[in-house]
Amino acid sequence: MLGPLRVSAADGATVELGGARLRMLLARLALDAGQVVQTEALIDGLWGEQPPADATNALQSLVSRLRRGLRTSGNGDVSVLESHPAGYRLLVDREDVDTHRFEQLARQGRDELLAGEPANAAETLTTALGLWRGAPLADIGDAPFTDPVRSRLTELRIAAHEDRIEAELKRGRHHEVIAELGALTREHPLRERAAGLHVVALYQSGRQADALAAYEATRRALDTELGVEPSAELRDIHLRVLRRDPDLAPPEPQQAKVRAPRLPAPLTTFVGRDEELDEILSALGYSRLVTLLGPGGAGKTRLATEVAARQRVDSAVVFVELAGVGDGADIVAAILTALGLHEVVMLENRPAHIRQVDPLDRLVDALSARETLLVLDNCEHLIAAAANLCGDLLARCAPLRVLATSREPLAITGEALVPVGPLELPEPGATLDQIRESAAVRLFCDRAAAVRPGFALDESSGLITGEVCRKLDGLPLALELAAARLRAMTLTQIADRLDDRFRLLTGGSRTSLPRHRTLRAVVEWSWDLLEKPELVLARRLSVFPAGATLETATAVCADNELPADDVLYVLASLVEKSLVEAGEGRDGQPRYRMLETVRAFAEERLTEAGERERVQRAFSRALRDLVERAEPHLRGADQIHWLGRLYTEQDNIIAAVRHAVDNDDADTAVRITVSSGWYWMVTGRHGEVGALAKRALELTGPAPADGRAILRAFDAFGEFAGTPAREEIAGLREELHKTDAMARFPMLAMLEPLLAAFTGDIEAAEEGLRRGESHPDPWARAAAELGRSFLAENEGHAAEAEERAQKALERFTELGDRWGQAMALRQLSERHSLRGEMAVALAQHEEAVRLTLQLGTSEELAEQRGRLAMQRLRAGDLDGAERGLLETLDSASGRGSADLQAVLYCGLAALHRIRGDLTAAHDYLQRGIELFKNIPSGMAEGHGIAMWSGEAGALAIAEGDADAATKAYARAMAAMNAMPDMPVIASLGEGFAEVLWLRDDPQGAARCIGWATAIRGTPDLGNRQLNKFKRRLKERLGEEEFEAALREGEGIGRDAALAALVAEMGLPKENGPSPVW
Repeated sequence: MLGPLRVSAADGATVELGGARLRMLLARLALDAGQVVQTEALIDGLWGEQPPADATNALQSLVSRLRRGLRTSGNGDVSVLESHPAGYRLLVDREDVDTHRFEQLARQGRDELLAGEPANAAETLTTALGLWRGAPLADIGDAPFTDPVRSRLTELRIAAHEDRIEAELKRGRHHEVIAELGALTREHPLRERAAGLHVVALYQSGRQADALAAYEATRRALDTELGVEPSAELRDIHLRVLRRDPDLAPPEPQQAKVRAPRLPAPLTTFVGRDEELDEILSALGYSRLVTLLGPGGAGKTRLATEVAARQRVDSAVVFVELAGVGDGADIVAAILTALGLHEVVMLENRPAHIRQVDPLDRLVDALSARETLLVLDNCEHLIAAAANLCGDLLARCAPLRVLATSREPLAITGEALVPVGPLELPEPGATLDQIRESAAVRLFCDRAAAVRPGFALDESSGLITGEVCRKLDGLPLALELAAARLRAMTLTQIADRLDDRFRLLTGGSRTSLPRHRTLRAVVEWSWDLLEKPELVLARRLSVFPAGATLETATAVCADNELPADDVLYVLASLVEKSLVEAGEGRDGQPRYRMLETVRAFAEERLTEAGERERVQRAFSRALRDLVERAEPHLRGADQIHWLGRLYTEQDNIIAAVRHAVDNDDADTAVRITVSSGWYWMVTGRHGEVGALAKRALELTGPAPADGRAILRAFDAFGEFAGTPAREEIAGLREELHKTDAMARFPMLAMLEPLLAAFTGDIEAAEEGLRRGESHPDPWARAAAELGRSFLAENEGHAAEAEERAQKALERFTELGDRWGQAMALRQLSERHSLRGEMAVALAQHEEAVRLTLQLGTSEELAEQRGRLAMQRLRAGDLDGAERGLLETLDSASGRGSADLQAVLYCGLAALHRIRGDLTAAHDYLQRGIELFKNIPSGMAEGHGIAMWSGEAGALAIAEGDADAATKAYARAMAAMNAMPDMPVIASLGEGFAEVLWLRDDPQGAARCIGWATAIRGTPDLGNRQLNKFKRRLKERLGEEEFEAALREGEGIGRDAALAALVAEMGLPKENGPSPVW
């Protein structure tokens, strides 16, 4: 930008950006490269006091165009323009922007000049001035932000010019600068510093008279233009020239000094770590010792190099690599070597008058001469010696600051620690844009493009790349080694082999240290530095895939070799050495976890020690005790705490069942699965409990009979099981009853009766509910009330369904169970919705969403939000419904919930049908159908087919196709045969009434609506589309005839209404829903 705007791609090619406003935006962002520029600042900078009407959208449009232009330039998929909640950030190093580079070099040159290094200063300032290609921001136009920037840069350029000339004078190069100074003073006749330098240069060249004349010319210019006398400094130079001051004599010509070795030149781009970089730079401002602390391969060296590069402006930098230093006594020699002050070994029989200079004293002298940043890289294997030396140097060298990298702290007074962990990862289920923006993926893509030009992310490769980054913990070295494999493997091949990561991730750069060439070597380096108790605990912790609390770590890992009282202290030591991470679980408890790479290495050591089976058994039993302790609390006031605890332990629970199965421990496997079952159900993870149940039931050893009975029920209704046959349900119910499972597991107070209802055995369902109502556990009694509400709803007893739901709500509220409250509120909301009381219905459903949100159960929350959106649709709030459906769809897509996505697509199809956009409605419906077809679960059966077939029928009606609508509704009705759901069937009947209208049978249509009311037990007064249809029927038939037909349909009773509806649809009686309820 020091001239016309010029942008270069990574390969050196020039990037062409059309449009003045686009160049303005890029220039404004580049002025704060690497930092977030707020949206308001960008709008003010581009448009000033006359922004466009919708400035935010105009800015977003410019950003999109700029992002496309920069990607087209050869940056591929790695965007250098990042969105942020507050604005936008240009992801380039500040040194890659010539304005920042110039300012850095100008400051560095001035510092060198002040430090008495004129030759080095002249060299630095010449480089700085060489960056200029013309007037700053020459082709940016007159954007509001440009004038102050141009003025400041121009002033800095002149000042740097003056500094360089002063440096040349101090080098004895007065003859060479006279012509340059003459031009400078003519261009800027009022700059007194330039005038003073001109006078000195002339005098030192033996031209005293010319020097005095030059002074006089400046004096007159100041008097004429400003009416002032020259400054004291300029008058002093004049006086010294008159007196022929000896101190003004020209110095001896001087060459540049040999500098200390420069920083390691980075061979790759710097990606991510913006927050850590800011934190380190800040820490160096208040602490003289800053240690970058993290596991091997986290990128500490690269980060330290970047920090040091940004510090060179204000201080000298000495970078010392300690990985190759084997003895702490050699650290001083390593630093002296880095300074270019190689230690001289004196002869043993030296003359008495020659004093042996202590290397440490020599180092102190060198580091005390000027402000210096000493970077000590890789201190962990010399930790005590490095700590002692740093303490000594910091005490004796006032201008010194130290930046250390280590896998454990130096642990001396005044040390500031900056953790350097894995890079930011995309969340599971993230969108492609979210995946692209994560730091770990950006690093992987950057390195991948280097070995496979053209590498870019699409929907497929983006998901795989996100998964690869997550499995590798976002560890930079692991990501770089994985990306390097793209030379010979596909992305899928790499992802498929990550279970054998130590074999896969080899072949790092030949120029790297040996311990950075393979993933195994990185971990081995840290492992070999552990003491025996640390080795014991580290290998045993490997059985915890989700980390451990102190309590569970002690229960599993402690024995005679590792006493229980020592576990906390050894854990703390492993945290200090970056083998274990300390954090906090969702329940607020401290947790200790290993990165997956470290855990995989530790698992190998556990097997080598012959401890795997014993530790796995201890792990499974510890998790069994935990879930059995947690289970009662999942149904009361402590529900949120314990849900959070089990959420944190999810992967441990699954692993504990797997280990119990592997070790043929049926008792433990069954007990863990049963006691965690309600957790999986409350959080919407029904498939998880089914999968665990299936594994536990494979074992034939001794286990609680009631537990096995419950697991068979879980297995039968698992995510991939479909709907069990009635005979199977009857057998399950009988086994549950025979083992009296409900007595020990209160959740069965609702589930067992509903199993009976599925078989059509209402008497058994009633009996089960009565047992629930007399259960000693108050939660079971509340659940039985909720079960009665569901049963009454399907029996067509609307008033009882509402009464029971209200009682359930009161009881769950007393217990503090938010899940139960949310379910009861949802029932009540639907009752009010049917009566057309939409404001009450929406308020209750919103409260159900709020309660579910407190539970932290994303799956259940998504379903609740989807239902709320459908209630908004019934209320006529099409925009609100669309927002809710799309937001929930986005959330469900992120979690891979295909069944919920399919339901939401059907909801969107209904919404667009109501709006009259039948093309969009068909598109959404087809998406839903495709998902339904690929869901291997019961959802794709009865209710799923009924839902999408019913919507297909409604679409056919909207298009006037009565035959297609009839077929669709018949298919939906037949799907309800296996497990009739009367409210759903009633809705199908109301939809089918419009088919009869198309057949020019308005009386039949009114009668059909009456059948639907008989089936449901109450009319649907909240369905706006149905109400509109009723008004059309009244207009056609007249009020009296319409009411008569409606009453005729309502009056025949539910069973007859079902039969009539099946017959009207043209279905054989045996293919319609059986009126068994």
